[in-house]
Amino acid sequence: MKEFSEQYNGFFHTVAMGGDHLWLGDMKIVHDLLAKRAPIYSSRPEVPAVPGSDSQGQYLPLLAHGDHWRRQRKFAHTVLTAAHNNQYYGYTTLEVKRLLAKLSQDPKDYYNIVDSYCGRITARLAYGRPDTAPNHCKNAREFIPHISLAGPITNRLPFLGKLPEWLNPSIKDVRLRRETEEKLWLGLMKDVEGEMAAGTAAPVSYARTYLERRNADKLSNSEKSSAFDFDDREAAYAVGMLCTVAIFTISGPLNTFLLAMTLHQEWQDAVRKEVDTVLGDRLATLADSPNLPTLRAAIKECFRWKPPVPAGVPHLLEKDDIYDGYFIPKGTVVHACEQ
Repeated sequence: MKEFSEQYNGFFHTVAMGGDHLWLGDMKIVHDLLAKRAPIYSSRPEVPAVPGSDSQGQYLPLLAHGDHWRRQRKFAHTVLTAAHNNQYYGYTTLEVKRLLAKLSQDPKDYYNIVDSYCGRITARLAYGRPDTAPNHCKNAREFIPHISLAGPITNRLPFLGKLPEWLNPSIKDVRLRRETEEKLWLGLMKDVEGEMAAGTAAPVSYARTYLERRNADKLSNSEKSSAFDFDDREAAYAVGMLCTVAIFTISGPLNTFLLAMTLHQEWQDAVRKEVDTVLGDRLATLADSPNLPTLRAAIKECFRWKPPVPAGVPHLLEKDDIYDGYFIPKGTVVHACEQ
């Protein structure tokens, strides 16, 4: 794609399996279309291997514009803003101590240790406790390939999704993962509800936020099923997706940082010197960020060097458009590709 992008100045069109695909390899064009014209370029196509990904109200990052997307976006904005404003309730500072201890004990297992670190934080945020982190990490590890072009063959040849499972085994793999995921997410919401009734629930979690507002609405005889206007099943998916999506999008850059520090000793030395000067013997917190410019620069370079989701999730054009004299038909799948 890089070759085509350079040949056609970062803007080219292909037809694959009867569908229109627009590829953007120039940041100015990406900004012009995906940012300035976001209202018509921000919907999502269905992932062929995950039927209903755009319409069933299960996976916020994959939803087409509609009621499911609006409800879940409102919920995500509410709980994520509260978590950010409260410095993630101290969970990152708490879990980083465990991370460092585990890395010192078994540095060769860094990949799984970093995944577990991210899974434990996001499980605490979502449900108030970290013990289900392995389940979330496993689900995330299977989910990401299922929505990737490099994953099930159905994503490259959608018509194969019509075949029975014995002819296309990947259909069974996706189905079994989704069934396990549903049982996990619905079960955890029930667990939090039971803990709230027993007075043993964590003081704050995404699940608790939903349940408290739902219960408040019931007490006030509201016509809506909840403050976020969705039912318990959709709420379970809204919480579960926020829990899952935060694992590899964070552990990926963390592993890249470890790689970068290993490959570039001079940067490791510069970062270490700054950390030692600013922090001394204590661990860093979010409040230290403004005083650690070299560390911040190294982290940002890791995101640029190896972004966790290089091409992002494809977009879907909601109506006909014209850009720089080129007609782009409604329904075109739009990809941002690496330059």
